[in-house]
Amino acid sequence: MTGWTRLVSLAELKSRGRADVEIGGRDVAILWHRDRVVALWNRCPHANGRVADGELKDDDVVCPLHRWRFSLTTGKTMRDRRMTATLYPVRVEGDDVLVDLP
Repeated sequence: MTGWTRLVSLAELKSRGRADVEIGGRDVAILWHRDRVVALWNRCPHANGRVADGELKDDDVVCPLHRWRFSLTTGKTMRDRRMTATLYPVRVEGDDVLVDLP
């Protein structure tokens, strides 16, 4: 599956703060943080923790398993430069949150 796909309504995301959606065989975490939408693969590249269950701190999401922090802008972590969380392009059309899955 490729192209822009609807994940969740913006109203629902704002009220819950986060959601996770299985789409095209991928588990995608959608986060509402500092008035923006972020979509990323819902697995920590370090230990496979569910990112959607992690704490949001500053501009990072914190893996619930080992507390590794991943930037919501770049996907990078300061712990190991080889580990990067996969971020997906998102856009909002009306009340629909869409993600572009490669």
